[in-house]
Amino acid sequence: MKSKTTAYLLWFFLGGLGIHKFYLGKAGAGILYLLTFGIFGIGLIVDLFTLGSQVDAVNALKMATRNGSANQNQQVFVNVAAPQGGTTATQSAEAQILALPDTVPLSIREIVRMTGLGLDTVEQTVKRLQDKGMAHEVQTEEGRLLYDFTE
Repeated sequence: MKSKTTAYLLWFFLGGLGIHKFYLGKAGAGILYLLTFGIFGIGLIVDLFTLGSQVDAVNALKMATRNGSANQNQQVFVNVAAPQGGTTATQSAEAQILALPDTVPLSIREIVRMTGLGLDTVEQTVKRLQDKGMAHEVQTEEGRLLYDFTE
């Protein structure tokens, strides 16, 4: 597992050389940063705000690979017309969340990113799914709150 602290320290002291990108296993981006001093500093500024989520993504992929589901990020979204009776927004949000890969527990932020739903909608929908027994809270050793949708 990669550490956010280590990634930010590498970014702060050696970011222009792309060392933090190499640390995350992104050799191509590391070489680009090395040759362009962090894409002329713009990439470094972007990384200031996104490095934490980059570390989370690398760790999630590593965990998924360890669990035998390396293809979890491959998703297919299909837009379908609502039936004549119509569906409520609540049912639609529940359906989107339940359609996510259930190989690893997900954080609220990951659910928002993967579904495109708003934060409030995701929080309310996950709460309803918990009340129905279709979602379970999982707390990691680091204290992160994740949600498991497996039965």
